[in-house]
Amino acid sequence: MELEAYGVPEGPEPANAPVAGIYDTNYNLLRLHQTGDRLVGCYDWDNGRITGRTDGRVIRAQWFEDGNQHGTALFVLDSTGERLSGVWYENGELQGSWRGTRVRDGRTPQCELPAEDLCERLARRGSDIAYGIRFAHDSAELAPASTETLSQILAVLKANPGVRLRIEGHTDATGGELYNLALSQRRAEAVRAWLVARGVAPERLEARGFGESRPVADNATPQGRALNRRVEIQLVGEGTLRCR
Repeated sequence: MELEAYGVPEGPEPANAPVAGIYDTNYNLLRLHQTGDRLVGCYDWDNGRITGRTDGRVIRAQWFEDGNQHGTALFVLDSTGERLSGVWYENGELQGSWRGTRVRDGRTPQCELPAEDLCERLARRGSDIAYGIRFAHDSAELAPASTETLSQILAVLKANPGVRLRIEGHTDATGGELYNLALSQRRAEAVRAWLVARGVAPERLEARGFGESRPVADNATPQGRALNRRVEIQLVGEGTLRCR
């Protein structure tokens, strides 16, 4: 499953099949619900939950199970919209494949979709991966598609004036270590600047880049590198979040 390619496509861009639906996977039935580019899901394995983002074909996500197990996953929906292929990671190590086919016979999983939003994930775990924040290639320029996720972070900060956040930039291991460290710092600062420009006090926000030093997946595959390129949000200090 290759996710990196070069060239200029010709002709109209093909329409993406809907990602939302129910899939019969090697980890039992999986339900995905999509709102814009945002995905939430659940699966019948240890009360599994998924939150993530999609561009219509590729899904970058976090997964959570009972017993405080959690990790990352990347899926690709094939051009027919029927087959989902992916890999999953725990503690930054590849654990295996995660694949399935769309259910057409009326079966439904027993699990319930997670209702928690960004604020509730931060309140429960103290951190969250903001896969919805994207940048131009090899740049700290925020992509327009980042606005929804940035606005969610802004809403949390405005509703909780006593809370401070650390914005962490992370890269894959492509390129030099020092270059990646500087790029991740610029990206974290770009997120901080966006929030400050919209009224958040600068002293409430830290920006720190970690480069390639804290991977959540491997750097040997395109899938792993895509998961490692990310922004994380961390609660700082003792402020208490009030959600909803």
